[in-house]
Amino acid sequence: MSRPADRSDPEEASLTPGSQVRVRLVKAIHPNVEYDAVVIGDDGVHVVVRGPWAEEEARDLGFVRFEPGDVFTEHYWRDRLYSIKEVRDEGGLLKGWYCDVARPVRVEDGLLISEDLDLDLWVSADGRTVLRLDEDEFAASGLAATDPVTATKALDALAELERLARGGFAGIDLQAPAASRQAVRVLLFDEEDRVLLVRFRDGDRSWWCTPGGGIEPGETDEAAALREIREELGSESVQLGPCIWTRRHIGVFRGRPFDQSERIYLGRVASFEPRPTPMALREHGPDDLRWWTLDELGDASDEFAPRRLPTLARDIVQAGPPETPIDVGV
Repeated sequence: MSRPADRSDPEEASLTPGSQVRVRLVKAIHPNVEYDAVVIGDDGVHVVVRGPWAEEEARDLGFVRFEPGDVFTEHYWRDRLYSIKEVRDEGGLLKGWYCDVARPVRVEDGLLISEDLDLDLWVSADGRTVLRLDEDEFAASGLAATDPVTATKALDALAELERLARGGFAGIDLQAPAASRQAVRVLLFDEEDRVLLVRFRDGDRSWWCTPGGGIEPGETDEAAALREIREELGSESVQLGPCIWTRRHIGVFRGRPFDQSERIYLGRVASFEPRPTPMALREHGPDDLRWWTLDELGDASDEFAPRRLPTLARDIVQAGPPETPIDVGV
């Protein structure tokens, strides 16, 4: 079918990849929904953002359960009457696609605004289940009486979405773009096979992770890792080994959404007392730094990132580094 609508503002500025945007879903019947997301791409027509499930509690719809930790990669268009949202769990497993019939998206005063037209479509991860949703709400909205042209276009958009879904969304680029931030970390052992970890806090939550951070423009992984160790731990003596793990994490930290892809390297160093630089304390804000024995890690009830870090660290000591980096999940 032809495009349902032209762009409402051809001069509208594109969003910058890697920046934060506030998404507003305008509802005709239910309360509006707002949440923060990271801009993945914007070519002037097709806008892609990514963020975690916006509600504190899980929601079971019967055909799918949305819950904290789920990640939504949301595709909007400035010239189409629909959006397509890929849904994955916190481990990256695809749950499916939730599709909204909505007016063409627009950007106003830092908000990405999508006006819902009360027709939805759910597509399961295997593509076998395609469900039309909320047709009763569409009828109750009165759009057919107040704006019959848009109502007809909305029904046409739903039919197009269903056709696209049953065809595996052929012709639409729904490939997840690369993470907006690249980072390196170091699994750092001393001569007694103790592991040096840093702790962060965000509200009531705290967790321990390997030291490291973002890669600056023009830096190699190795240069970034050694710089982060100098800044975060105050050491110049680390012997950097191979990349052993990879990890991608999407979420919100201190009120800001993030999408980070990490490569974790093996490191060795003689035991020392960590002394982070003032700059590292200002930028990163670690709450604590300490050496852990493998037994202490195994017995701890603390949260770690990655979550399997105690087991993964022991595997490195007992079996050595893997031949190729392994994806260790969140």
